Amino acid sequence: MIPLISRLSLTDYLVVVLLYVETAISSVLGLIPQPVFNFFHSIISYSVNTDDSTIEEKLRECPTIHEMCALFGIAVEDHLVRTEDNYILTLHRIAPQPGTFNGKAVYLHHGLLMCSDVWVCQADRGKNLPFVLHDMGYDVWMGNNRGNKYSTAHLYYPPKSNKFWDFSIDEFAFFDIPNSIQFVLDFVKVPKVLCIGFSQGSAQMFAAFSLDEKLNQKVSQFIAIAPAMTPKRLHNSLADTIAKSSPSLMYLFFGRNIILPSAVTWQRTIHPTVFNKLIDLGNRILFNWKSFNITPQQKLACYAKLYSTTSVKSIVHWFQILRSQKFSMFEESDDMFNSMTRPYMIPTFPTRTNIKIPILLIYGGNDLLVDIKVMKRNLPATSVFDVMVEGHEHLDLIWGQYTDTLVIAKVLKFVAFFDSIGAAGLSPGSRRNSILNDDPEVLAPTASVTSSNGSPLNVPRLLNGVPISPRNSSGGLPPMASSHTLTAKVLLSPGTAAQSRTSPLSQSIRRDSTEATEVDPLVTPGQDADDIAQEQDLQEQPYDDALEDIREEVEEDLDDLDDDDEDADAPDSFLDEATVQQNKRQRRRLTRYLSNEA
Repeated sequence: MIPLISRLSLTDYLVVVLLYVETAISSVLGLIPQPVFNFFHSIISYSVNTDDSTIEEKLRECPTIHEMCALFGIAVEDHLVRTEDNYILTLHRIAPQPGTFNGKAVYLHHGLLMCSDVWVCQADRGKNLPFVLHDMGYDVWMGNNRGNKYSTAHLYYPPKSNKFWDFSIDEFAFFDIPNSIQFVLDFVKVPKVLCIGFSQGSAQMFAAFSLDEKLNQKVSQFIAIAPAMTPKRLHNSLADTIAKSSPSLMYLFFGRNIILPSAVTWQRTIHPTVFNKLIDLGNRILFNWKSFNITPQQKLACYAKLYSTTSVKSIVHWFQILRSQKFSMFEESDDMFNSMTRPYMIPTFPTRTNIKIPILLIYGGNDLLVDIKVMKRNLPATSVFDVMVEGHEHLDLIWGQYTDTLVIAKVLKFVAFFDSIGAAGLSPGSRRNSILNDDPEVLAPTASVTSSNGSPLNVPRLLNGVPISPRNSSGGLPPMASSHTLTAKVLLSPGTAAQSRTSPLSQSIRRDSTEATEVDPLVTPGQDADDIAQEQDLQEQPYDDALEDIREEVEEDLDDLDDDDEDADAPDSFLDEATVQQNKRQRRRLTRYLSNEA
């Protein structure tokens, strides 16, 4: 503790004191009924001419994801999953409309201090990734971590007990991710699922895939949006100092149960415009995020869904990773001196050797939490693709005003690329831990769809899950080259084994949103009537039909994808030269395909 104290300034001590004062004030405010705050909020809104009828305001007021999706005419189901260590998780499902199912399921997982709400916060329907996938015929599932507002149940421990909150990223990876994915596979009855993670959701999937070889065989592709693995540092010196100090300091500040439980109280107490300013200030202090790509109106909806409960221990786990700069498992006996003198090593997640899934990393160029060079060194070299979104930060990639063209389009292109290869005759048993041999005829065509700002949005042209009129009619492909032959045993740290190893008992409950509120599409300045009409058409019919109508415009994206025979980098030692050259050329081809905007 002494080294830490010597590094704190007078201002830092003041912050610590204010933290305790804030806890006391929030406890008092928590006793005041919500209608009292609503009354004062209405007075402030009237005085500043705030429009409560906007879609952003309606989204902000929705208590759950069911009401949020109902604003867009979409019904949501609840499904309960019992994990192997007896937590009860809630999965949210958007079932495909009758006659539109493309035979595929997708599983999305949220980030740190979040829940499934974050996926459907955008006022523009076409900027919510689950809605786009739903329109394309996917069976869409959104997961929730143990401890957040949708998953606060356990068979034996009440939420008020310390034992309920005794979990870290390890438990997310050991149980929550694999048990949720298995439930989706069993329910939909498909052999594989497409996985998409945001921030910590990506980290949980990296960890889960590295620990379970069989889980790799159940996932077709993995897309990591704003992926987190080994952040460099926090922008604020005090926060960075606390993060790299002994966990006992965190436990002293926040206890051992819920992290920042007062956040909910402040959210309902402070007027939304003021609350948003405070969130922006906090993000700027901690991460140097300026959030210029998220409009003030959009923040009204998104920031209200930014916080959901989790354990202090999971935050401490991130701080251990931050200090060690290794994506490692939780260290139970961690303290400042033990870290320097311990006679053992904390195991790291074997992400480089054990993950055998095609991976796409989409990250912001201004995101302090993403160290892309370190991340790529810790992932399989020949099966990982990365796309940088210039001028964007962490939250911009799901809530920014250009997510449709800069993020969603990349997701759809990546999935279509590998799906088209499978449709062309790749055997189901082939290993998917490397890039395919060079074949220019299997790239998925794209269709030009108008986005919300009137610009063309290229999305893969699919019909029932496979490309329409694939350019490769032969159906033949050489087998995939294996880029990794090494395997590693599953590593389990002491104390993380489940108390009960019985098979998960999964239950499902259907909860449909009974009323769907119609919302007029937002009109972006510069849009003409034709653009708006086309958007309405796309929202009202499945993408299969919409893309069929514009199939004449699908060839342009592929015109520039000629063979690129540039010299490749030095090959990995365990691959022959010809295979490496093929892998390199295919990587360049897909990279250019993903970077093609128009």
